[in-house]
Amino acid sequence: MMILTYTRVAADGFDQFLEDEESVLALTTELQLSTQDLAALAQQQEQLDPSSLLPVLEGRWSGEESTFSLERSWGHLAHLISFLHTKDLSGLTNGGRATHIYSEYGPLRVFTPSQTSLLHKALQKLQLDELQKHSSLQELIEQQVPPFKDTWEKENQEELWTLYPALQRFFKLAAQEGEFVILAMS
Repeated sequence: MMILTYTRVAADGFDQFLEDEESVLALTTELQLSTQDLAALAQQQEQLDPSSLLPVLEGRWSGEESTFSLERSWGHLAHLISFLHTKDLSGLTNGGRATHIYSEYGPLRVFTPSQTSLLHKALQKLQLDELQKHSSLQELIEQQVPPFKDTWEKENQEELWTLYPALQRFFKLAAQEGEFVILAMS
């Protein structure tokens, strides 16, 4: 199953960061932890309690951390964006500039701070109730929307309703900070 992961990176030093392929991949596709999280975990390695990782990993879905993942709901969101002809959001799941760094499903993509700001504004305009109004389980099944294709169930559909406000928050924070966003598909 493909996972879309968005990672916020400060504009200051971004080009240097992008030159370190190993660090970029570790941050965006492997552990999906922020550099601060990685440093803290490295310091605690000897007394690390596995249960302490749960809040860190769950942070990926809050929208307030530097990394945000759409696991099973990315296809649903892409389908709705296409259905609603939301041009401003069309690049959300495959836009940005391709980099020289590749993950499992192709090159990592980079949204500039100005593109991030435009995505934030478009996400704020498209409210959750509008998405919900245009989402139909039957249509998801008929259109073979990934990742479930013909086995969509209500709880799969509802995952997007839980994550969409966090996605809006993630891009709001990135836009406020003038950050780049890296999109990885793994």
